Amino acid sequence: MGMCFRQIRGSPIGNQISPILSSIAVCAVELVWHQTYQTWLHTHQIFSVRYVDNRFLMCEQSLIKSPAIRAFLNLWFYKAPVELEPVDDCVLLGFDIDPIKYEARYVMPT
Repeated sequence: MGMCFRQIRGSPIGNQISPILSSIAVCAVELVWHQTYQTWLHTHQIFSVRYVDNRFLMCEQSLIKSPAIRAFLNLWFYKAPVELEPVDDCVLLGFDIDPIKYEARYVMPT
């Protein structure tokens, strides 16, 4: 497009090592969260998965008010400068997840 940009922080989009570098930083925060809420997590069923900047959480509606899940859902969970962006769908890595029907449907890219 005839333009150049200088990146001053973060890992470059499209670089082969970027997913690994990003994961190292956020895994440390997730490990502390797991250790903090270890007892609570062992007594409740939740499913959480992340790939780089995509996070997906499934749990009972009643658990959303718990301190553990509220902390996990905070947009600043990973601390600045990492800010999570909420989405209104259940698409994860190319799959549309339907937790009610226990289905995952592949979404063909356009």
